[in-house]
Amino acid sequence: MYNERRAANRNRALPSAPKGPPSYPRSRDRLPHRLPKRSYPLRRDDHPREHHYSRHQQQTRYQETPVPSFESLKPRDTRWDVCIAKLQGMSARFAKASGVFPSPSISRVDTLTAEEVKELIGKQQKYEQMRRERQVSQNISGISNSKA
Repeated sequence: MYNERRAANRNRALPSAPKGPPSYPRSRDRLPHRLPKRSYPLRRDDHPREHHYSRHQQQTRYQETPVPSFESLKPRDTRWDVCIAKLQGMSARFAKASGVFPSPSISRVDTLTAEEVKELIGKQQKYEQMRRERQVSQNISGISNSKA
């Protein structure tokens, strides 16, 4: 009986009108990039009130960070930047590490004797030689380990 009623209804039905594109309740450009008429949990930024995108996708995390002044970015007058003839052959990094320049404004170069400068340069060359030997031994051990 049920199937007979379905067949009668099918015969009685008019041909359906051709379906067009799906209708949207609002213009498509304002919809979120999701399927329409689905019950997704809405986020605050998806539907701002009255479609005013005031804070929509704007960076708000570091806005309170103070901007450094232009004066603070200028190079300071330091003695580290001056090339000193007495320290010829010594790297600036080693001179700072060995205590020749305890701070940017203080320099111990005037109090250093020629013997102390020679001693510091010899110490630097010894450290460089040790570093080179260590690199070579690491390279050799790395090659032998990779072939094993």
